[in-house]
Amino acid sequence: MNGSEKITSVITAEAKAAADGIISRADAAKAVKLENIKSGFVEAESARISSLSREKEAIVARRLTVAGLDARMSSLALRRRVMDEAYARAYEKLAALPSGDYRALYARLLEKYATDGDAIAVADDDKKRLDAKWLESVAKRIGKKLTLSSEAADGRYGIVIIGKSCEIDLTLSSLIGEVKTECETEVLTALFG
Repeated sequence: MNGSEKITSVITAEAKAAADGIISRADAAKAVKLENIKSGFVEAESARISSLSREKEAIVARRLTVAGLDARMSSLALRRRVMDEAYARAYEKLAALPSGDYRALYARLLEKYATDGDAIAVADDDKKRLDAKWLESVAKRIGKKLTLSSEAADGRYGIVIIGKSCEIDLTLSSLIGEVKTECETEVLTALFG
């Protein structure tokens, strides 16, 4: 081997060694970057899975809450319907009272609420039961001057006391409505605990 070949051989060997070092460092840097990228993907995937899991739990919780609310609303509607039916039956039973009992009920109401000079309007369906003769006997018994109004009371059953300054609605629907308002909580508690 001559001198120029030796120099070429040394330069080639040094270049090859330098190139191998560069490739080795590049491979190491590549490996680190790939590891960082893989680690980032794993962390991102883990975060995404965690986020989706929380979102799924939130959706399930919301749906359970809505289902619970729907169930409570249905239960409340059913309770309200049962209560309304009970009041409707009470209305029917009062309307169907024997004439003597019905007249006595309205006589007590007139005794409690009527004042001298009031006019009494009677609902159309009660014109026969609560007639002028009945009103005259009640007025005499309670010691108040009452007159039968030519106007009919609103509603199917009952009376309206027409006073000088106000009217007192004693129709069955008004009486049942007042009792319903006053006793609603108690009735719901008694019916459903």
